[in-house]
Amino acid sequence: MTSTNLKLIGEDLEDRAVKTRNCPTHGDYEAMFSVAENRWSGCQACLKLERDKAERDEAMARRVAIQQERSGIPEKYRAATFANFSPTRKNKVGEDERIESLDSKLKKAKRYSQYVNEGNHRGSNLILVGLSGTGKTHIAMAIAHEAIKNRKTVKYVTAEDIMLSIRATYSNKSNKTELEAIHDFASPDLLIIDEIDKLKNPETHDANNELKQVFTIVNKRYSNEKPIVLIGNVPTEQLRNRLGEPTWERLKERSNKLVFTESSYRVQFENLDLEAQ
Repeated sequence: MTSTNLKLIGEDLEDRAVKTRNCPTHGDYEAMFSVAENRWSGCQACLKLERDKAERDEAMARRVAIQQERSGIPEKYRAATFANFSPTRKNKVGEDERIESLDSKLKKAKRYSQYVNEGNHRGSNLILVGLSGTGKTHIAMAIAHEAIKNRKTVKYVTAEDIMLSIRATYSNKSNKTELEAIHDFASPDLLIIDEIDKLKNPETHDANNELKQVFTIVNKRYSNEKPIVLIGNVPTEQLRNRLGEPTWERLKERSNKLVFTESSYRVQFENLDLEAQ
């Protein structure tokens, strides 16, 4: 290639170095041509919006991760969402079959979640009861994740966690009082109590104190219109007996109930390669 040709190419690039282009959103802008990338630059205003969104998304992801850790959500359910909840079960020939009743529960849970996130719940609770492995905890964790994304404080515990936390305050080495422990459960925007049916049978001699403590937590949240999601693996009547009448009366006044009667969708055995290498 001759020097004359190179000069002409250089002059042509110089002529094309800047051009007025149009962005459908922001109108005309000055575009620069990149020889290395062989393309014109995009709208700087659009690029800034994309960078700002990426920064916001990254900040939200960090905040959500921190809140998930603080909330006590088990590692198993850190990725549980409404989107990956499966309203299907295997039919007799091993094919996935969509279950209308699960679809209906999923829609109701989403509506409840929306009420919580928008602050329109008026202290209404959600009770999820049914057999083990039917998706109750997954649904509850999906509600929790949506609440965290909407800047709500969330706490997930089992009934046993509550009792252990309160009993720990009785030790001389504890730096927390019983009332402070109860406040930890009464104060979050959303409280999720799993395995609520594991409370001691009210007929046993040492169950009375547990029932009083649970009632105190429920009553404080009732008074402050803070919602609770309860999860139990027993029928409603048995759950009522375990909680005791005073607590049940508080709950049922402002509660929605979803009863899971479908078959379990848990995998019985993980499909891992256990053969020696």
